[in-house]
Amino acid sequence: MRKIKYLIFFITCFYTSFSWGQDPHFSNFNNNKLYYNPAYAGIDYGIRMNMTYRRQWPNIPGKFQTLYAGFDEGVRIARGLGGFGLTVVSNTEGEG
Repeated sequence: MRKIKYLIFFITCFYTSFSWGQDPHFSNFNNNKLYYNPAYAGIDYGIRMNMTYRRQWPNIPGKFQTLYAGFDEGVRIARGLGGFGLTVVSNTEGEG
């Protein structure tokens, strides 16, 4: 059993070392609270939805554009108990 735990641990470490990524940057982070900190999901009463679109350097070849959509809803029992959230991000950076 101990060998299996070590094997799973090393496979997980090896697998994640081949992932690359870069987060898109938004100039107005106050509008993207759920993106920067998922703990904001459901912090207020009601439903919150927001969308952000950014296109940078439109005159050069290749696209630099980012689309962000976020949705969250709070638990209605008491304020601050948390909630449910969904974040969708599409990011295209250049031709590569």
